[in-house]
Amino acid sequence: MGQRTRSIKYFLPIIVLYGLLNGGGFYRVFLESLGYIPGLNMTTPTLDHYVAALTANGFIRDLIFTLIIAIVAATLSVIFGTLMAYELTRSKSPWLKALVTKVVELGIVLPYLYMVFMVILLFGKTGIYSRILYHLQLIDGFQQFPTLVFEPYGIGILFVFILKGTPFVTLFLLNIMSNINDTYEDVAASLGANRHQILRRVYLPLCSDTVVWSLMILLAYDIGAFEVPYLLGSLKPQSLSVRLFAAYNSPSIDTYPLTMAIAVILFVIGLVAVAVYGPFIKWLITRKPRPYRTLFKSMKYTPKKTLTILMALGVILFALIPGLYVL
Repeated sequence: MGQRTRSIKYFLPIIVLYGLLNGGGFYRVFLESLGYIPGLNMTTPTLDHYVAALTANGFIRDLIFTLIIAIVAATLSVIFGTLMAYELTRSKSPWLKALVTKVVELGIVLPYLYMVFMVILLFGKTGIYSRILYHLQLIDGFQQFPTLVFEPYGIGILFVFILKGTPFVTLFLLNIMSNINDTYEDVAASLGANRHQILRRVYLPLCSDTVVWSLMILLAYDIGAFEVPYLLGSLKPQSLSVRLFAAYNSPSIDTYPLTMAIAVILFVIGLVAVAVYGPFIKWLITRKPRPYRTLFKSMKYTPKKTLTILMALGVILFALIPGLYVL
């Protein structure tokens, strides 16, 4: 029996369980998205509701906004969480490691709604930081404080997702990194590897599966999350989950198939995003650094350059949000 077959065998029970619990519900939602609802005298399946959802005003704008926020938040959470777990693993101070671990555990326990209100209290126009700057006479009034919540760029949403995602990744990876034999690090150090090379060539390959799984979990949640974009976002653009909620609360029963179509589209988008972005990050982590065959022949991937590339991509994606207003 091959390794892949054994892996499928181990996952088979949970696949069957989730299939039994959620398969029937998803099948019903799919039928309703096609307009097949006998209880409402709708018995003719059609794809018109999918066409209406995809061609609705602002749908592409909201789709791009949702993906940008989710990808940037999940990526930054994984980067920060990985670095924190690595530094905690290398820390020689037991009390500092215990203190930071407790803070990380607290960050996981606190619900998302608590983080939403905390971000509002800290970064709002009349929040704690604006009051501090005002009393330090760095700003003349609260209106001069930059708008970080309830704004169209999703900054407040990113704050919440990162504040919740980073502790999750940190604690997830800390257990794995702490169990890695110190011999690997000692051998790498004896060969002249610095701390960044040890992270890139020793820890990340050994933790690549955990990094990818944590990224996929965060990405899937951030794409489908509703309460954070609903409370901290703006009317334009808005996440697909907020659009779905608005369609679900429509007083017209005729829009019910359209609502189910949006739900299926959101599910498929999340599935595709996870299936594409997860393996890409896996490839980026595990690939061997080698020189480019083009103009940059002497440039090699290092942890610092990889981090810079990922953060630059995040900044570029985030910078595209203002352009969504023209869609």
